Amino acid sequence: MKKWIFTFMSVMVLAACSDAVPSTNEDITKEVTSETNPTEVTITEPTEEAEVLEPETKESELTPLTLEDFNNRYELDTEYSDPYKDGKFELKDGSIVLADWYFYLDGETFEYASATFLDGQLVQAQLELKDGVTKENVLSELGLSEVGNYDLNESTNIVNVIIDERFEDANISRFPNEWD
Repeated sequence: MKKWIFTFMSVMVLAACSDAVPSTNEDITKEVTSETNPTEVTITEPTEEAEVLEPETKESELTPLTLEDFNNRYELDTEYSDPYKDGKFELKDGSIVLADWYFYLDGETFEYASATFLDGQLVQAQLELKDGVTKENVLSELGLSEVGNYDLNESTNIVNVIIDERFEDANISRFPNEWD
C-alpha cells in the first residue's frame, strides 16, 4: 500500500515538473483514483521573507608594495649605487618627474631588482628572476595582480613591471644617474 502511494506521488511530481508537450494533438487526460482516502497536501509560504545568502567569495585584494615595504623586506644594494631620493627622470616630452629610485639585493623570487617610487608608491620595477621562478610568483610577492603591463624577457629572465606608463624605459630620455 505504501509503495502504491509513493509511486502515485512520484508520478504526480514528475507530471507537474514536466514541460513535455504530448506527441499528438489530442488532449491527454488521466484520472487517478484511489481506494484510500485522499491526502491533502498544503504548501505554506514562510511568514517572514527568507534571507538569501550569497556565496562567500574571498577575493584577495592585492596592493603593490610601497617604498617602506620594499625597504623593510629587501636589502638595499648600496654597492651598485646609492638610492636616488627625488631623482630626476626626464621624460621624452621634456617634462621632469621627481621619484625615488632604489636598487635591491636578492629577494625570495629575484636575484636583483630596481624599483621606482612616486609619493611612496611603486610605479616601476625591474627584477631578475631566480631560476625556476615564474612571472606570477614574483608578481604575487610584490602584491600585484596579473592584470597590468608586466613583461617577461624569456631570454634574460627579467620582469619589467610598469604601473605608471611614464616610467616605461622607452618613455624616459634621462635617468637620475645620467645627470651631472
